[in-house]
Amino acid sequence: MDQGVKTVDKSCERHPIGSYLARPVDWGISKTKAGLPQVTVCFRYKGADGQDRDILWFGSFKDTVVERTVDTLMAMGLKGSLETLADGVPGAALNSGSEMEIVIEHRVDQNGVKRAGVAW
Repeated sequence: MDQGVKTVDKSCERHPIGSYLARPVDWGISKTKAGLPQVTVCFRYKGADGQDRDILWFGSFKDTVVERTVDTLMAMGLKGSLETLADGVPGAALNSGSEMEIVIEHRVDQNGVKRAGVAW
């Protein structure tokens, strides 16, 4: 097992490392475990087996990374203000019909668990 990894989450098996064409199918504003606001986008892509797979991307609004979050949302085609994200799909902040390339990577979290996630 990789250094620093205590366990590997099943998401790594379900979401292999690689680049995929995906589209946003749901989004909203949620809270982190610390109670801070974050944007959550669910992407749907085709796995190597041809099956649809859904994976979440989380964007932080912390001062140190909010610019990166906004840049990423703009690359996703954000229409309107950040507040429209809270309305989910009905608010049409993102275009659920537009495809974009996502990169899935496996990273080790602060608890030593390796998980699949979306990188930009």
